[in-house]
Amino acid sequence: MSQSPTRVAVIAGAGNDIGLAVARKLAGHGYRIAVVDRTEALCYRTLEAVSAAGGQAQVFPGDVRLIHEAEAVMTRIAEQLGEPSVLVNNTSQLPDFAPSSLPGAEEDWDGTLRAGLRAPYLLSAAARRYLVGQGWGRIVNVARPQAGGERGDLAAAAATDGVRGLTRALAVDLGPHGVTVNAVLPGLIATDSARTAADCLGVSFEDARKDVLERIPLGRPGTPEEVADAVWFFASEAADYVSGQVLHVAGGPVA
Repeated sequence: MSQSPTRVAVIAGAGNDIGLAVARKLAGHGYRIAVVDRTEALCYRTLEAVSAAGGQAQVFPGDVRLIHEAEAVMTRIAEQLGEPSVLVNNTSQLPDFAPSSLPGAEEDWDGTLRAGLRAPYLLSAAARRYLVGQGWGRIVNVARPQAGGERGDLAAAAATDGVRGLTRALAVDLGPHGVTVNAVLPGLIATDSARTAADCLGVSFEDARKDVLERIPLGRPGTPEEVADAVWFFASEAADYVSGQVLHVAGGPVA
């Protein structure tokens, strides 16, 4: 199926650094962008960035961790912008250095799972009927940067492994309908949220990332744009025969 500039891409979590980069990347390839984030002001920041780059976008704020809002947002997008062809689940908007270990606060665990796993599931379920109806579609799940359980980050590790499983299961479910599902797992990404988290811990961003950088073969953090490039590959027709896969954007195998 040839690419059409009328296709709609839903970017959930579009207000953060990676989501903004993904929105700009896909808009640059002709997609109309549905900007989804629970913080309305961040939605409009992304809208302005996409518009300034010559892209088309519309804002759809909502807390997609809640089933009724996830469904309502997807319905509004289909009615106002067009039925979605691409869904990017970038809802794990967590600080890069947030500690989570035993014993831990129940609300921290629940919050991480709601954002990192429940929201992608709810949005995928809400988008399913549109993707299946078109016979072509893409779902790309983006896990929390630097996820995987380093330093006992239990909630993030559980959410990330859940995303892996969800990606594989959705790929099996949606494959017969021409819909591919893949995941991107970023490593250490230089973002504003990473710097904010370091400030909250009373350390500089450079000190907080030093230990991680020593274990990255390329010796540097990644950028949101590099994550967006990986998302675009999965969203593009170059990945027509790629589904159920997980791509690490982490500067090499991290010890």
